Amino acid sequence: MKATGCRWEPDPWQGVACRVEMMMPGHGRQTVDVGGVGNVECRPQSGGVELVMANRAAGGEVRVTTWLGVTESVLHVAVRAVELPDNARLESIQYPFRTPYLETGKDLGYVAVPSHEGCLIPTGPVKLGTTDFWHWEDVRHSRSSSYREAMSTMPFYGGQKDGLGYTAILETTDDFDFEYLINSNFQHAFDASGKQSPYPYIACAWPVWLAQKGKLGYERRMRFEFATGLDYVGMAKAYRKEALAQGHLVTLREKAKARPQIDRLAGAPYLAYYAGYPH
Repeated sequence: MKATGCRWEPDPWQGVACRVEMMMPGHGRQTVDVGGVGNVECRPQSGGVELVMANRAAGGEVRVTTWLGVTESVLHVAVRAVELPDNARLESIQYPFRTPYLETGKDLGYVAVPSHEGCLIPTGPVKLGTTDFWHWEDVRHSRSSSYREAMSTMPFYGGQKDGLGYTAILETTDDFDFEYLINSNFQHAFDASGKQSPYPYIACAWPVWLAQKGKLGYERRMRFEFATGLDYVGMAKAYRKEALAQGHLVTLREKAKARPQIDRLAGAPYLAYYAGYPH
């Protein structure tokens, strides 16, 4: 709020802060939501606050310990520990869950996600010509409006409304997926009962922290950088700084020093031949 004058809200559907997926002998795969009202213990610490969230599951209690800290216009987030019932194997932790979000048709902007070469999820009608972006209307009534990205090209995403937005950068990048809601109200979950979804349409992205051999394995960290006048180019530049700081950024000029033939790419024609199977 202080950095951008824009308020970003948590999960508007069920008020869930965190979701845990696990395998439980005798019960199979279980999904447990933790962090609801009355099930969060706050422990103030130097520079931030530790949150202990809990809920009951088949076989025992699930507890997740996270940490939040604010430095100027940056929110730091960490998942520190996960405690499961005996013999349960962790599959993933989704935190922060379904947040921050944009409400479709109300918060006019978009969520930028690293799907393939990059993609925008607009939350209102837009004029994009023939560009193959995710259209705000096309999939929101179907199961496709909820999507898990298992092969993200880069560990960041972002969102903005009226130029006020954030860039979410994953700092631990080895074991993660992304989850996207593409202007969804999860109507497909209510179709069998013939009911209308009670949830508002929203667009958002959030991280899915994958387990290591049935356990958390190590602390997972990310941060949200809030800014004014932000667009998807600004989000990409924010991550570029992170890639440079981590030594992951290699420019085309640097690549050409090692492989001079790369210089031939500039201005070269791109030819692609597509044919039906069998080729």
